[in-house]
Amino acid sequence: MLRALIVCAICSLALPAGKAKADGLRVIDGDTFVFIGMTIRIADMDAPEQFKSRCPAESLAADRATKALTRILKSGNLTFEAVGYDKYERTLANVYVDGKDVALHMIREGHALPYYPGNRHRLARAHYWCRYYRE
Repeated sequence: MLRALIVCAICSLALPAGKAKADGLRVIDGDTFVFIGMTIRIADMDAPEQFKSRCPAESLAADRATKALTRILKSGNLTFEAVGYDKYERTLANVYVDGKDVALHMIREGHALPYYPGNRHRLARAHYWCRYYRE
């Protein structure tokens, strides 16, 4: 219960990007970041794997996605709405910068794909990054 209250309190924060960075914004990969000690996994999108890449193209795409997410999160006022937890106990959240949906922005820029649960979809995403991603 206390964790939920903390999540809700942090969710209501809207900080300028510079202040958010000073207060502990750190990007882990293209769909995960740490904000004030809380690991946030952006809901409804999946970026290529940074640490368990299945091919060189996915590794390159993951590096670019991480840089893109860093740029986007630092570009304005960061807010998020917690919607649950994933299997790794990261907070799943809808994330916004200046009111714009970060997941949608990452998908439109080609740095992420829409997230659908299940092993079949996970394999399809891996196939996409390894087969179709180009420089």
